[in-house]
Amino acid sequence: MVLSSAVISKGSLLVLSTLSSPTSTRTPKERQYYVLMLVCSLVVPNLLVFLKSLWKCAFKNFVPPNMKTM
Repeated sequence: MVLSSAVISKGSLLVLSTLSSPTSTRTPKERQYYVLMLVCSLVVPNLLVFLKSLWKCAFKNFVPPNMKTM
């Protein structure tokens, strides 16, 4: 399962990088769209992991209030 998802992930990155290359036969507008998809597929997961780590660091010592207090 993990191997197949890794192959699909790397394959899609390869296809996107091929479609967005300057030597492809796509129009500049299409290439711009593929570059945007490529950047989103590379940046967004890293950004989400960063935000999750930041959240864990910020609220590591968080103690929920008592039910009596609430």
